[in-house]
Amino acid sequence: LRADGTVLVRADRVVAGRTRRFEATGRLTLGGRTLSFKPSRVTVDGTGGSPSLSARARRETTFSIEIPKLPAKLLPSEVVVMKGEMSLVADLEGYELLLD
Repeated sequence: LRADGTVLVRADRVVAGRTRRFEATGRLTLGGRTLSFKPSRVTVDGTGGSPSLSARARRETTFSIEIPKLPAKLLPSEVVVMKGEMSLVADLEGYELLLD
């Protein structure tokens, strides 16, 4: 998680008997309760790599995860990335909090 709001994802994979390091940078997006990462840039072993390795790096570093349900059926509306941390933001306008 970087200060400029981007994310760096690494994946080491064995390709043709050799370990390759795939690195990708991009932004996290949020849709409902699904947090997704799709790279905007990938490298293989620190370089652009061949088209087939770059395509594999893109596939291996793309992911989506479902975040846990929040209380009172709240849904986050935004993901904010800062250096070393990520926050989910929810709009609570019109939300009534009942305390016992």
